[in-house]
Amino acid sequence: MSAKPKIFENASLVSLEVKLFGATRTNRQLTKQLIERNSIKQGRARATIDIIPKEYERNIRKPVTDARRMIKQYTVPWLDSSTNSNQSKTGKQWYLCMAKHLPLLDPEVSKFRMQWEDQTRHLFSSWSTVLKDASVDLGNAYDPRNYPPLDQLKEAYDWDFQLKAIYEITGSDDVRLNASDEWVERCVEGARREQNRRISNAIGSMAQQVKDFAEDVAERMDYNPDPNDGRKGNTLPKAPTWKELSRLTDTLEDMNEMFEDDALSSTVSKMRDFEDRVRNIGSANAVRDVLKEDQGERESFKESIDDIGKSVLPALDRFDDLMSS
Repeated sequence: MSAKPKIFENASLVSLEVKLFGATRTNRQLTKQLIERNSIKQGRARATIDIIPKEYERNIRKPVTDARRMIKQYTVPWLDSSTNSNQSKTGKQWYLCMAKHLPLLDPEVSKFRMQWEDQTRHLFSSWSTVLKDASVDLGNAYDPRNYPPLDQLKEAYDWDFQLKAIYEITGSDDVRLNASDEWVERCVEGARREQNRRISNAIGSMAQQVKDFAEDVAERMDYNPDPNDGRKGNTLPKAPTWKELSRLTDTLEDMNEMFEDDALSSTVSKMRDFEDRVRNIGSANAVRDVLKEDQGERESFKESIDDIGKSVLPALDRFDDLMSS
């Protein structure tokens, strides 16, 4: 498997980084009381207090969670964020997004940003009330040093959604450095190797999603309901499962158009056949009815989905080999 030039024309990278003010603080006095009253060994417990009231914090975090979930639906991981020795992030987490998905993704992320900004503005406008309530609600645990002035609070919040092009690494001509040929060649080779690693990371992540999906659906074919409680053992897939099948198949097909991987090609073909089989039966409820009544059909479904999970393993194995090399 090798990267095709099509990736540089048909995909870009996206990243979402959101800064939030620390909503909780550890309180030494309360921690000491907790340890003493419960005979807990020192260092095994700590007590925290809410600086930002829960209702504000939940409303601010929800659009962030929704935006990240949306990004993961349209993309695959490209480059994970890293951390230093203090466990602080030193880089962004980037996702690979097909060009045709960007016009769908960008407006959705913008919508969540507007919701996030509405909620942060609500906190800012209520900051004086938050301070007043905290001085009463927290009693002796109240520490004014935990509550910055409003202008500093605003600086603690930031929404940064970025797009970045992918550049093809073709050879030493791409390195604009005045250095020895040997050094330049080593730089180019290192960059190319890192690029291949990231491509393999994207393929490996997608292959793992397909494998996990196939294993989950196969397990659901073990239909053994409790006659006294229809909810127990009633594991047959519902509508969300078949929507996920369609999403995974579309994404895998898009990736394969760029990477042209033999294992992915085979898996896409099998998933399309399986998707057609499900669609030809009818609605999600109709599929469940067929699978409930026909054990042979359940076994056939399980065999087909097992075959899908196996067909993607070569792509996953190549990813594992590269990561361990």
